[in-house]
Amino acid sequence: MISKTATGEKVFLVSGDFNKSKEYVDYTISLILENDIELKCFRRYSLFRTFNQCLVNKYPYYAIPKLPKKEVINFLLNTAERERKLNFYVNYLYRHFDLKDTPEFNHFIGEFNFVSY
Repeated sequence: MISKTATGEKVFLVSGDFNKSKEYVDYTISLILENDIELKCFRRYSLFRTFNQCLVNKYPYYAIPKLPKKEVINFLLNTAERERKLNFYVNYLYRHFDLKDTPEFNHFIGEFNFVSY
């Protein structure tokens, strides 16, 4: 699950789930709001790459973090490291003064499912 930082700031959590039947990882992007409402959307790595390329092309004057490389060798061992880097990537954009308000970012994270506990 996702929690707030020590300062109470909301952050996104990206977690991967290996789909053995299709041999790829589904990434869940979560954000918990007040009243324990959790927002979740699901993305494959290819969508992260498409989204990143769109940002780089449209906003070349901003420092946009690089995505972790997709490596077939040691695929399962690299999943945890990729999750960590994707967490940094999404939260960097979420905290960015301008990029968080772009239509591209809002579209990428905007198809949430609501889950309450």
